[in-house]
Amino acid sequence: MLKEGRGIWIHDSTCKGIGGVRIARECYEHGINIIFPKVPWINGPNRDPEYWRNVIGPMITEAHRLGIEVHAWIFFLNDASVDNETSLMQVTETGELKRIGCPANPKTVKKNLEKIGPILTKYNLDGFNIEDCFVYHKFPQDPAICFCDYCKQNAPMDSKERKMWNRAQLTNMLRKIVEESRKYSPRIKISVAARTPYVSHGLSMSTDWKKWCDLGLLDYLAPMIYETDDTKMEHISKETLHLIAPSWVPVYIGLGAYLLDRKLTNHDLPNHLAGQIAITRELKAHGQVFYHMGGITVDQWIQIEQAYREQAVPAYLKW
Repeated sequence: MLKEGRGIWIHDSTCKGIGGVRIARECYEHGINIIFPKVPWINGPNRDPEYWRNVIGPMITEAHRLGIEVHAWIFFLNDASVDNETSLMQVTETGELKRIGCPANPKTVKKNLEKIGPILTKYNLDGFNIEDCFVYHKFPQDPAICFCDYCKQNAPMDSKERKMWNRAQLTNMLRKIVEESRKYSPRIKISVAARTPYVSHGLSMSTDWKKWCDLGLLDYLAPMIYETDDTKMEHISKETLHLIAPSWVPVYIGLGAYLLDRKLTNHDLPNHLAGQIAITRELKAHGQVFYHMGGITVDQWIQIEQAYREQAVPAYLKW
């Protein structure tokens, strides 16, 4: 059978509005084989167990009945993952608080790891797709960070050494997430929604996803290449595939469907999404992931269904 990952990210508002069972059926009808629902944590002050029970649980059951996988679109290192404790969040040199956990702080890591078990003991997920808040900071790029109490005591003073140290801390945390997840679900697939291009967006935020692939921490990569310009989209896709090729990790190109086929200019191409799917196939990518279900038009659903007429299963390195 053809091996091609065909996924779609879905916001929690869309999941609640449509319902988990109906989403699984609609994805099946259009050839999608991986569903990426945005999920909250089950424990902690920001928990939402009813959403899991009423939406995600039925979605998983129906998706599995139809031969579709469900990979939770999950937010490690967001403020909810540290139970809103500001002492565990990143701080700039000027004292500005960034509401994102500091991966160097062992207490931050512990908080995040403690949220894995309650999910995987109750729900038969096929994967975790880690959202792009899994970074060492957010825009503006490359600020002097982190200067939380832990980093003040432990991070190198030299700026170049600090950058390397930051990358190592994030990589170490990812390794622990993978290890903890597989304690509960040995065959779970771990992926990240990777910022692109690699150097200007990935490395600048210490998310060394190339190294993560080289180390075997990821089962596939989902780079977010949300470009309306096909030439630029193709260039970034080529660069990404070239960087990842030595690791043999499959790459599912993230396409910004919500930006395409909107008649933004007089130069827009008809069936633009279908054209970008074709480009990823010409480049021998291992699949596509669309952002996002709430932004897919009726015409785009037709394009997706036509592109996915032949049945396929996701491509993975290890399974």
